[in-house]
Formats: sequence, structure tokens, C-alpha cells
Amino acid sequence: MQKRHRGNNNMAQDVLITGADRKHILQRVLSDTVEELRVHTNGTLRSIVDAGSLLGFIRQQRSLPWDDDHDVAIYYKDFAPFYHDRSIYDRVVESLELRGLAFSLNYQSEKCAVCGRSTDIRSGFYIDIFVWRDGYGAWTRGPKYRGAVKGCWRENGGEERAGSRNETMVHVTGDWHMFGWDKVVEKSALLPLRPINSFDGVQHLYVPNDPIRVA
Repeated sequence: MQKRHRGNNNMAQDVLITGADRKHILQRVLSDTVEELRVHTNGTLRSIVDAGSLLGFIRQQRSLPWDDDHDVAIYYKDFAPFYHDRSIYDRVVESLELRGLAFSLNYQSEKCAVCGRSTDIRSGFYIDIFVWRDGYGAWTRGPKYRGAVKGCWRENGGEERAGSRNETMVHVTGDWHMFGWDKVVEKSALLPLRPINSFDGVQHLYVPNDPIRVA
């Protein structure tokens, strides 16, 4: 089966891609991105399998057949090399551009949803990058709990109350334009991160300490 993918103005406008091609492209985008982030930070920045990709890992140790992207996350403390030396981030961007990828990561914002993206310039296929952060507050119109501490979503318009942060939790900001939620789990479910042998043939990836509680 073939799929026509239309890129943005900076990409080829009509690229005919098979399902096998798509899988290969996504694998390369994930592999190249993880490798450049790892090498330029001397292994201190760890890429975590997350969201839909984490569900695939739990179910079958690989991405779900219908997924059209990969989802990875980064624990915010792993950004330390970028804060100490901005040129490290710039070198990652330049190195990935040489590999045919457009990379951007808003590592300084505490409120971004999809904080980064690495995109194959020719086809437009990409991986999304989320950020896990410590602490979470009480929200004036939430949070809504799914189970005890498995996860919760704040409603649009919610505001954090001063002095209410719970440092035993970690949270990742969801895409408010599409879903309007934040996801919250106990820190022990995320940390310590566990290295895995491979995911879709890509090495040097991590999963949460308890994948099922995070997914």
C-alpha cells in the first residue's frame, strides 16, 4: 500500500512513500537523533521511549503498526549540557542537518507541549519530543484523576495554586491545542530510567522504571 505524503513549504511537495519506506525513514530519524544527542552530551542526555511508542514497547517490544511517528521524551535534568554551553545544542542541530534532518528543541520552556521535533527534510516524517519535569501543582479546575496516581488531566483554563507543588510527582505537558491535558505520575514510576537493547532496531534508548504506570 502506498501513501502520499505532502510536506511543508521547505520540503518536497509530493513524495510517494510505501509503508516499508515510512518505517525505514522513521527508524533512521530516531536513530540519528538519539545518536547525535547522546554523542554531543557524552551520554548524559537520555532519550526515553514515550507516549504511543511506549505503548508499542509494552505490547510487542516495537512500534505499533499504525503509528505514523515516534514519540520520545527527555528528563529535564538531562538538558544540563545545553544550559552550560549553548554551542553543544547548536552542534546537534548542525550535525542532524548534515544527516538530512531538521531538528529543534525548546529545552528552556517549562510550558511547551511538544517541546521538540526531528524531521526528515525530504519526506516530512518526524519524531516528537516531550519533556518530563519534577513536581506538579493543584489546579483550580482539576486535576482529574484516572485511578489513584496513574495520571490526571487538567482542564483548559486551569491555574496552578501557589505553594502547592508535589515534588514526589513528575509531569509532562500535553498538547493543549489538541487534547488540553497534562499527564502526571509518581516520580518512582519514571525514575530510574532503564536502558533497553533496542526499539525498532534503534539502540541507546531508555524506558521508564515502570512503563505500564507511565503509559
